[in-house]
Amino acid sequence: MVNSICSAVFPGTGFTGKPVTPGDGWKTLANWKKLARDMRLSDVQKILGDPEQVDGGTIAFWRYPNGGTVTFFIGKADSWSEPK
Repeated sequence: MVNSICSAVFPGTGFTGKPVTPGDGWKTLANWKKLARDMRLSDVQKILGDPEQVDGGTIAFWRYPNGGTVTFFIGKADSWSEPK
């Protein structure tokens, strides 16, 4: 789902069309610590897994069930809020 949404909104941002194994990466605070500015959508997806909700366009927000959020600007991670 995220692949199709993000590749439509951000063409050419690194999605290869290969499936990403869903994971529970977002449940582990250590995985949130691995995030870095300018990470591609696919890199964040590999670390945290699929978000629960995706909102936006040029500025996009990925929301996770634990309250964590990743904000992307033009397909690259800009900021994030780790779960509480």
